[in-house]
Amino acid sequence: MGYDYFGEGYGNLTFSNSLAKVINDSFGFYIEPFGYFLNFDDYQYSFDAGITYLVNKKSQIDFSFGTGINHIMNYISIGYNINIEKNN
Repeated sequence: MGYDYFGEGYGNLTFSNSLAKVINDSFGFYIEPFGYFLNFDDYQYSFDAGITYLVNKKSQIDFSFGTGINHIMNYISIGYNINIEKNN
């Protein structure tokens, strides 16, 4: 849960809840309902899901998609992540 205030109105209450499942050593899956209470008056409810693939200990590929439940919003995303560690 979170609260966004941009200097006007009442601000927005945000929420998300994620459920993830490890399939094996390389693959994972997640689902996430999320949304916003805009100005504490109107709300937007959305849902997304994705698959992750761990290439090695420092890189991951992911695919996700999402849709709006009570509003128009759709997306598809492909990502590549690299973990960069600073050596002390």
